[in-house]
Amino acid sequence: MNPQSMIILYESIADLTHQMLVAANNKDWDKLVDIESHCTTYVEKFKECEAQVMAMTEVERAHQISLIQQILRDNRRIRELIEPNMQTLSSMIKNTSNERKLAKTYNVNPGD
Repeated sequence: MNPQSMIILYESIADLTHQMLVAANNKDWDKLVDIESHCTTYVEKFKECEAQVMAMTEVERAHQISLIQQILRDNRRIRELIEPNMQTLSSMIKNTSNERKLAKTYNVNPGD
C-alpha cells in the first residue's frame, strides 16, 4: 500500500470516529454501534496494510500525525460520553443480579 492510500485510510477512520462522537453526543447508541462496526472494518484493513507502507514524506507524516491525534481526541470524548451510561447499566445489572439472588434465597418471584 502506498503512503497516499494509507492517508486515505486514516482519513476514513478519522471521519468514522467523528461520526461516532456525533452519535454519542446525540445519545444515539444504536447508530454509534453501527458506525463502530464500520470503523472496525477499516481498522482491520489498516492492520493488514500497515506493514506494507512505504516511507512517507514529511507532509504525509504530518498529516498522518494530525489524523491520529484527531482520532484519539474523538475516542477520548466518546469514552467520556459513554462512561456514565456504562456505570448506570452496570448498576442496573448488579441490582437485577442481587434481586435474583434474594428471590432465590427466599423462594419468591421477583416483582411479586
